[in-house]
Amino acid sequence: MSPRVYSAHLICLAWLATVSAQTPTESVPKSEPVAESFDDLSARAAVRKGNARLLEGDSPSALNAYAHAKELRPEAPQIPFVQGLAHLAQRDFDAARDAFRVVAASDN
Repeated sequence: MSPRVYSAHLICLAWLATVSAQTPTESVPKSEPVAESFDDLSARAAVRKGNARLLEGDSPSALNAYAHAKELRPEAPQIPFVQGLAHLAQRDFDAARDAFRVVAASDN
């Protein structure tokens, strides 16, 4: 594992530990994605919008924003990384692992 991927892995684990400690699983609200139009956003703006939604606890909307960014910039390695974070927030560990594997493969 390269130093860059290892550092990203540590950041993810620290973030997950912080979120898990602050929000017990039982109290995590099940929110519906916010219906938004991302058509007029650049990939960078869509990632920022997704990051804001993820921080608000709306991981489905974050994933929608990240999917739009991925359509615009499929080669950008930061998009699968933030998608992995959103999957972690949903506790979808298989999807998170797959997203992080894409990041690790692009590091080579």
